[in-house]
Amino acid sequence: MSSILQPIAALAYDLGLARRSVDLTTRRTPGALWEATRDLHHNCEAHPIGAAVADGSITARHWADWCAALLVLHQALDPFVEPVLRRAEELRADVVAMRPLLPAFQDRALSFAASLDSEPARAGAIYVLTGAHLMGGALTEKRLREAGRDLPTAHLRWEDRTATLAAYMPYRERADAAPAARATFMALVGIMQRISGGTP
Repeated sequence: MSSILQPIAALAYDLGLARRSVDLTTRRTPGALWEATRDLHHNCEAHPIGAAVADGSITARHWADWCAALLVLHQALDPFVEPVLRRAEELRADVVAMRPLLPAFQDRALSFAASLDSEPARAGAIYVLTGAHLMGGALTEKRLREAGRDLPTAHLRWEDRTATLAAYMPYRERADAAPAARATFMALVGIMQRISGGTP
């Protein structure tokens, strides 16, 4: 979202479309939440983990950790969202496919997931995470292939993209979820920093 939830490549992709003031995927303006979070998009895109996803150079170790962190977040969100927006099952498949690599560094994801305890908080997170997977998933897969990375990407594929977009679009206009969307972007940077071995 935008780039991540790409994950992060999606955030970069969505940002590029938004700079032209029209989302070419949906033929609509970027939306209230894009305007409310535009200053944070670059933080995810510029982080070394985000940049590695965006150019396809991410390591298997970091991909396993990243997918596992996303799984933690979507496990908190999926019970509350429309079935077409759910990603936990696909992320679980991606994490399992990474074995024998075992994910690590999930403390920041767990901490943020615990904060998703209200409908506006979840709406902000859905805007960022689902938007990233949905708007930039195909680009992320393409970059990984071009870089020769054979990594699982089930969570970036959508069985019915039209239905998913229809369910997702209202979240883009949830001005009441702006604080939560901003918190999600900041949490993602913290998660990436934890994965890369540093501290925010």
